[in-house]
Amino acid sequence: MKFYDRAIGLIASLSLIRKYPVARQFIKFGIVGVSNLLVDFTVYIALTRGTDFFDRHFLLANASAFGVAVTWSYTINRRWTFRNTHRAVFRQYLAFLVINIIALGFNQLLLYGFVVYLGLYDLLAKFVAACTVIFWNFFANRYWTFQAHGVPRLTQEENPQQPLVE
Repeated sequence: MKFYDRAIGLIASLSLIRKYPVARQFIKFGIVGVSNLLVDFTVYIALTRGTDFFDRHFLLANASAFGVAVTWSYTINRRWTFRNTHRAVFRQYLAFLVINIIALGFNQLLLYGFVVYLGLYDLLAKFVAACTVIFWNFFANRYWTFQAHGVPRLTQEENPQQPLVE
């Protein structure tokens, strides 16, 4: 068994996870979020440290990195976090994209404010902004993107012992 599986198994054994299935989804969403941050930061760093243009236009680099990362995030969240099999993939992706564009707006405002007004290092500012926006993303996607397309809400009565990783 991999360390990853054991760590998630330990988290899943917590009573909070059993009592509140939405907490299980939030943890999975967070795990996908970490991988998404890696994709996002990799593209952002490649752009801002690899070219003078994007070094001067860090918000454009942030939006470009967002475009790559949002597609990654949608795919993994659809299949693993929300276990969605609805066939309206394009409509669902558009809903996911709308929510993430709103999140990008929040992220851009926070990033700009942290860098320009507070003088934070851009990578630290980007990380803090992303951690702030995760709550909007999770609940908006849970209750609109995936719920609107036939994903049943998880309740303790319906599935109290569903493992975090299958």
